[in-house]
Amino acid sequence: MDMNRRKLVTGMAAGATLLAAGAKAETVSESTNTVARSAPPVLKDIRFHHGGITVRNLNDAITWYGRVLGFKVAKTFVIPLGNNSKIQVAMLRRDGMQIELFQPETPQAQAKERSYPDKDIETIGNKHIAFAILNVDETLKDLKEADVDIAASGHYPWGANIFIRDPFGTLVELVDVSAGEL
Repeated sequence: MDMNRRKLVTGMAAGATLLAAGAKAETVSESTNTVARSAPPVLKDIRFHHGGITVRNLNDAITWYGRVLGFKVAKTFVIPLGNNSKIQVAMLRRDGMQIELFQPETPQAQAKERSYPDKDIETIGNKHIAFAILNVDETLKDLKEADVDIAASGHYPWGANIFIRDPFGTLVELVDVSAGEL
């Protein structure tokens, strides 16, 4: 595919997904794209470390991220807060990827629109974490059989994906990379 037809779309702290887009898709402004290519980065030696997600129940979240995505607990710890409260934390790992789960003593529910991809995209801030998969149709079938909450799925001119929700409504994207985009 012609490199002029590709755009880099950044997601949550989970990183970036390279999507095949139309010839003049304006996902990144030309001025931003030019600056990003011509200026050296301030931080020269970095790599993705983890994405963090606040949950209502740490044990339920550990079970779901293990059952659905195959993550295992690497370590747990407590973060004390200045107001005499604390946050329970679990760091999950799978194949070099990490997710950090937080359970505050009094978790606050996220806004309902954050659980819908087409509404959440309008909210400033982190959107979701994304994982590469090899076949959207087979994965979708497996997810339905496992009774996973599916928010959206489809095949689009720029690629194919599935959005699922964890037990607390947090969006997780599964991006089909079978066409070799990554």
